[in-house]
Amino acid sequence: MNFINKIKSGSGLVFIDKISNWAGDFSGQRHLSAVRESFVALMPLIIAASLFILINNVLLNGESGLVGFLGLEGAWVRHLQEIGIRVYNGTLNILAFLATVMISYRLANSYGEDGITYAIFSLACLFVLFPVTIPVTAPTGEVFQVSGLISGNESGASGMFVGIFVALISTELLRKVSASSKLKITLSDSVPPSVSRSFNVLIPMILVLTLLSLFAWSLSSLFNKNIHEIVTLMIQAPLQNILQGLSGVIGLLLTQNGLWWAGNHGASIMYPITETTLLVAIQENTAAFKAGLEIPHIVTKPFIDAFGFMGGGGQTIGLLIALWVMTPTY
Repeated sequence: MNFINKIKSGSGLVFIDKISNWAGDFSGQRHLSAVRESFVALMPLIIAASLFILINNVLLNGESGLVGFLGLEGAWVRHLQEIGIRVYNGTLNILAFLATVMISYRLANSYGEDGITYAIFSLACLFVLFPVTIPVTAPTGEVFQVSGLISGNESGASGMFVGIFVALISTELLRKVSASSKLKITLSDSVPPSVSRSFNVLIPMILVLTLLSLFAWSLSSLFNKNIHEIVTLMIQAPLQNILQGLSGVIGLLLTQNGLWWAGNHGASIMYPITETTLLVAIQENTAAFKAGLEIPHIVTKPFIDAFGFMGGGGQTIGLLIALWVMTPTY
């Protein structure tokens, strides 16, 4: 019995059904759906930022851009670049904040909770976990510890993994703690419902914020690390290393197309895992290019789209051309 007949047999259909059911459950999982839908909603901002990065570095760059090639110079070039920098600061450079708010909002809504309250709270939790001071290098080379600053590595795409975890964990913690009637502040019926809801989550918010603050303090005091460094070391860097290798890219494409073969939207199912990693690669490439350093990553989201999904999911256009060439005409 050949492979096709095995697939058509009962055991083959059962195997396909199992894969399809597993992929459907994975895709519909509440937390993964919140992550996926949030990044889809943020996609216009990411595309807008990419457009202005392209303009600044390809057209307005005085050394390697079009204005440098044409020998154009003047204050107007810097002013135009500033426009692109401002757009970047309002999009990719705060992507961790935007992702945290959106994911918490979507997840809370899926539970029937007030999404706005949870979104604001998750952003507060994210700031609680930020380092109290960050190192700043003076022009003399001396390093100072400065408080009240947030690094772009923590607010941008590089901090998205932390933002995702904070959004999911803070939302679940607040929802479960708020369910306790003993922690709710009961007000009279004459008080507006919006005020009553705010006081109902007051004590749970204080408890969760205190818990996360103690966690951040413990990491800093006991291990001399912050949450961003730990997440990068344990999760972000391994995933990035896998996807930057040939075997990782081939494995990703085989997995996605295997899910398509089983009747599921492969790209959509893998989106929460791949999109965050590939966006970090784009931001790190951008930072290296602006600093005049060697570009660190080859595989990014545009790379996968251009070479992995050219013409569809996994070089579909090549198959169509082959069928068109080899199909006899009558």
